[in-house]
Amino acid sequence: MFEQLPQNTDTKALARLDEDLARHEAERAVVLQEKLEASEFGRRCRHEWAAEQRRQKTEHVIIEVLEVGLSPGAGALAAWRTKGGFPVGAVVNGVVGTGAKALSLLGPENSVARVAGNAGKVLLHNQIAITTYDLIRKDG
Repeated sequence: MFEQLPQNTDTKALARLDEDLARHEAERAVVLQEKLEASEFGRRCRHEWAAEQRRQKTEHVIIEVLEVGLSPGAGALAAWRTKGGFPVGAVVNGVVGTGAKALSLLGPENSVARVAGNAGKVLLHNQIAITTYDLIRKDG
């Protein structure tokens, strides 16, 4: 089929054809490079997102476990009074819990500080509940 077509042996035409082919190949190479870079970027994003999800899940579990342990601890601490009746434990719960609440509100980047703030505010919450209970019971 192609044997019947006349061949163009014009050197200028052949040079233009070579230039066109080279430019087309260069454009395809650029597109391919961009696709490879986009694919690598997507892979890195998926990897980073999965790592962030695992970190958040771990922090959540640690906070939940600490809260369970700190709740009875806050109750026991609230019972600590001096011989004169000063509620040392209630003050400690209030001060430490308020500090943890402030830390929690700041939303620190540091993972340990974030966990401490979120778990430690349980001391304040429990002390508020204990104090409320004591006030109601005394009036009742």
